[in-house]
Amino acid sequence: MEDLISRESTCSEPIFKFQRIIRNIPGLTLIFCLTITHLFPAAVMALGADLIENGDIEADPIQFWEPYGASISITTEDMHKGLQALQISNRTKKHHGTLQDITDRISLDSLYMGGAWIKLSSPSDQVKMTIKYYLANGSREYQRVAVINNPVANQWYHISGGFTASWSGTLDRAVVYFEVDDDQNNGIYSNYLIDDINLELTPQEPIGDKSIVPTFESLGLYWSPTDGSNENTAKVRYRQQHETEWQDGLDLWFDERNAEYRGSLVHLTPDTTYEIELKLDQSGTTKLLTGTTWSEDFPIGEVIELPALSDQTLRITESGTPDSYRLYTVGSTGEATIDVAKNADHNIEINASYVIVRGLTLKGANKSAISIEPTSEEYTQKKVIIEDNDISDWGSNGICGSGPCPFGINQQAGVYVVGSANTENIQQIIIQRNQIHHPSTDSNSWDEINPETNDDHPNGPHGVTLYQTQGNHVIRYNHFYSDNDHRFNDIVGGKHNFSYGGFAKADMDIYGNIFSYNWDDAVESEGAGKNIRIWGNYFSHTYTDVATATVSVGPTYIWRNITTITDCSDNSHNGVFVKAGGDDGGTGDHGIYWGGRIYVFHNSILQPQDTNGEYIGNHSGITDHGTGMDNLIARNNILHMYKSSAAAIKDRGLDTSNSFDFDLYHGQITAYEGSEPNGINDRPYYALNYGQGNWELDQEGTGNFQLDSSSAGYDAGIPLANFNDNANGLPDIGAHESGQSRMRFGPDAATSLDIIKNGKFSKGTIDWNEYNATLTPDTLDFHSKPQSMLISDRTARYYGLDQTIIDRVTNGSTYVGSAWLKIESPSDRVKMSLDYTDDTGRHWNNIVNQSNPTIGEWFQISGSVDMSWIGTLQKARVYFEVYDSNGNGNYSDYRIDDVFMERQFPGNQPPQFTANPVSLAEAIESENYTQSIVSAVIDPEGDPLAFQKLSGPEWLALSIDGDVSGTPENADVGINQFLVQVIDGNGGSDEAVIEISVADVNHPPVFMANPIDKNQVNIGSVFNSSLIEDAEDADGDQLTFSKLSGPAWLTVEASGVLTGLPTTDDLGLNTFTINVSDGHGADAQSTLLIEVRHTGAVIINGGFENSTVSWSANSATITQSAADAHSGGYSLSVTGRNKRYHGTEQFVTDYLQADTLYSGSAWLKISGDSDRVKMTIDYTDDSGRHWIKIANLSNPPSNEWFKLSGSATFTPTGTLQRARVYFEVYDHDNNSIYPDYLLDDVRLDAQ
Repeated sequence: MEDLISRESTCSEPIFKFQRIIRNIPGLTLIFCLTITHLFPAAVMALGADLIENGDIEADPIQFWEPYGASISITTEDMHKGLQALQISNRTKKHHGTLQDITDRISLDSLYMGGAWIKLSSPSDQVKMTIKYYLANGSREYQRVAVINNPVANQWYHISGGFTASWSGTLDRAVVYFEVDDDQNNGIYSNYLIDDINLELTPQEPIGDKSIVPTFESLGLYWSPTDGSNENTAKVRYRQQHETEWQDGLDLWFDERNAEYRGSLVHLTPDTTYEIELKLDQSGTTKLLTGTTWSEDFPIGEVIELPALSDQTLRITESGTPDSYRLYTVGSTGEATIDVAKNADHNIEINASYVIVRGLTLKGANKSAISIEPTSEEYTQKKVIIEDNDISDWGSNGICGSGPCPFGINQQAGVYVVGSANTENIQQIIIQRNQIHHPSTDSNSWDEINPETNDDHPNGPHGVTLYQTQGNHVIRYNHFYSDNDHRFNDIVGGKHNFSYGGFAKADMDIYGNIFSYNWDDAVESEGAGKNIRIWGNYFSHTYTDVATATVSVGPTYIWRNITTITDCSDNSHNGVFVKAGGDDGGTGDHGIYWGGRIYVFHNSILQPQDTNGEYIGNHSGITDHGTGMDNLIARNNILHMYKSSAAAIKDRGLDTSNSFDFDLYHGQITAYEGSEPNGINDRPYYALNYGQGNWELDQEGTGNFQLDSSSAGYDAGIPLANFNDNANGLPDIGAHESGQSRMRFGPDAATSLDIIKNGKFSKGTIDWNEYNATLTPDTLDFHSKPQSMLISDRTARYYGLDQTIIDRVTNGSTYVGSAWLKIESPSDRVKMSLDYTDDTGRHWNNIVNQSNPTIGEWFQISGSVDMSWIGTLQKARVYFEVYDSNGNGNYSDYRIDDVFMERQFPGNQPPQFTANPVSLAEAIESENYTQSIVSAVIDPEGDPLAFQKLSGPEWLALSIDGDVSGTPENADVGINQFLVQVIDGNGGSDEAVIEISVADVNHPPVFMANPIDKNQVNIGSVFNSSLIEDAEDADGDQLTFSKLSGPAWLTVEASGVLTGLPTTDDLGLNTFTINVSDGHGADAQSTLLIEVRHTGAVIINGGFENSTVSWSANSATITQSAADAHSGGYSLSVTGRNKRYHGTEQFVTDYLQADTLYSGSAWLKISGDSDRVKMTIDYTDDSGRHWIKIANLSNPPSNEWFKLSGSATFTPTGTLQRARVYFEVYDHDNNSIYPDYLLDDVRLDAQ
């Protein structure tokens, strides 16, 4: 396992974080560092193509290389290889040397690998390979490709690395050149030789390729190079696209059964593209690829609002799309309960993809609450998101003989997901932030015989059942809980444990959940286990926390989980943390499904005590299923057993493919000889409840499980790339690293504790406000990637930047804040401060107040502040003050980076609402309302309480003393819900929903628009339309429509239906006055517009009597004009033209018919001379784009109305994709003066 650890040197400049040690030369460390900026396209080259011409310097005379402030020549006396090298001499500056123009060969956003061999005649502080971009706006940008620190003379060095080409703006020229510094500022710039220079375009893996399978925060990696082997380790590096610093990932595991490397990258950022380098350490074979994690923002299309209460199964059969999910959620009442009261098998049945079910309460299903079972083997169901729901009371008892059994039917679940056995046609099911609890039935424990199965193996309900799928699911931030009379069998699991499928088939994440009250497996991660990741979960009242018997393919990762109370039966706590292995000791052939890799890192087994002082945590840590386990790697775990004789690790097969080390264990080790050479046999001691650990979570699902600094295991772990990169010093053993925030679990863990947005300035100035200073992102000098913010042009200590945090702070809470700064000139003091305004006025509190800060180096400031306000918080911001020195008025420029501010959780008994929701007396619309909610709250410590309203309709106000008051209006009629908070002034708080029903009074109906435009109808054609969607009534009254005035041909029925048959007498724009009544004496009126056109007419609003409706501007300005018209009251004014075809257009795609003769005409009045006027149809069909000239008039008159007319046959090929009518008014004698014109009476009619 030595390959799990990789240590590298660091770059000397803060910007250059990508590093690679090139040669092992005594006294010399070579580090290559990359930086990335933004990109703009240039050229495209074939994969593997080299940007460099004559890179081997074998062409003579010199080709492609230019002198750059120095002399260049060919030498045949000293070269890296071949017959020649390039000699650089007569240098007087560090950038003097040679360059090559690569403008026509470099491409935007393309990944390149390459370098050069270089030999100096005298020492240098640094050598760089650089790309220089000359931009069209006159600016220049630079991109470092590689850096060597402190090279000595007379030694060939190889520079190599990779970079993504990037620049901003329009590129005029790009060159590659080399910089060779002097030595310790001695002004002597070394001559040098250079040879074998290359920059090759490198293939990038397409997103969606099987080489990468993403989730929100992970990427599963798959690679099968021809030279793969156990001895040829696959190293992994990764970085966010356009960043420079590579980070190490854990080595991929080589599965010799199918010659494939597999593994995962974890703790990634959602919706982010990563560049990944896979490299075999023996053969050097390299694969570069890119992959993008899932976005957490699902684009919503149609929203289906459900009623407040239903007793019918919701069947979802219509799919959304990747760009338009169908969302099923609560309606205007703010709640939606489906309670089928055991009269239906399911609350919801989903046979569709790209669907979201959100915020529902589901009860009473006879089998499972939510069923996801495709009805067709050929249809693959995917991207179904189950989130923020409350699911309970599902399932039925089994049958024993002629009556019911005392236990539930096995695997009925809150969410039941099962695909076809043949096609496994389900993938990417996301179950997040749900409360899944209290099934109707119970499971038998290991001490009870289930009469249905005549076996003591638990049988009964699941929280989630999932199997016969393709995998790639996510189960995160859920709370699974129950009580002792309604235990789960498995909480999440399925069937086919001993197989290449099972619940945990492939590419699945299970994290941030709270699991409790089961008799068998909390997480039944059994089956293939291929890139399965289980981390950051909390287990309580469970038997086996994570079952991996078996993992047939692998790898499966289990890390940073917390396990507390374990239960085997009502009278026993004989629980297991990880169960592994394949053969259960029987006669079955389960052993063929062994072999998959399992990683167990940084988990903590706690030992809570009952009221008698007995330890009631796990009795076994990592244990086999019966006869042994294989291929399991354990590092940095706290395996604290309830007594020293219990099994911390039990592998009865003593298999040497396992590896156990660096664990803190209190218990027995049964494993291969030499296990745990660096392990620690001792008890852990914790920072809270010293000696036994504070195992309970607070109401927000957070807990502190850090070791005390005096405990065994503190700073005693081993570095594991990508799994403990943020350790405070050396890694601690166990799940919770010292110095980190409280661990968070359950639905509340989905929200961030850090209230500072864009604290690393990766998004520039977004979320930050400029306050009488200049803010400039700095990619060259920062504390951590990718950039810092430079603050300049300051004339007062508090000028700089600030961030508004009013919507992210909690009253009565303590916040810890920190930032990194670099100050350019002396300053007496630096502050990080909180500025806020409440009902009592404006306040300033220091988070940090540090005197005599360091100058010219990055330093950290940190501190804490209590955030409490009275009444309404009106403003709140975080800002920084950098003082001058001794009152000299010189306010230094400074850089700032890594700004952080997180809420802390003090040990306080918080107040609690006695009910949620809290129902108050009914209110009457438009009448003043007063009530109090003080009696709905208790505080265990009797602290003085303060109240505030967090959200809800605006009409209700809540005073600090708990009094509610306000006057509701019509929009508030019905059930009103208000989220309120009570705080105790000591960091404790609680929230509840206040419900108030507002009674209705009558309100008049309203039309949605005035006028209402119903488009057009042809003469002799029946007009059918409706006004139903054009009016609404706030009270929901039945509406009645009528016509008050207008042409007789139109009938308006009471229901709002419009019918009629216009004649020639009705030609043109028809105007009607219509009325709507609510049946309670209130009504409203509006104007209705209908244009009557000739039969076969194509043009709408050709007389421009209805403004510019249906007409669009084409690089010109169009307006309705009443100043001059050919007929009627209006024409169209067209101005601001710079081309003959600039003007106006109307899209007619839906009105043209193939193989039809059309006649067209229009009246124009041109303001100046023009050589020609045209009326044209421009259309696109299957054969391309075409133009049909309808009318063409040479030398039209100016300043008078004239008619343009003609005809043409429309004959498109295949499908008509687009068609428009437009006009061309030429200039005169090519003088480029395109006159304004008026347009009227436009027609295009089928003949």
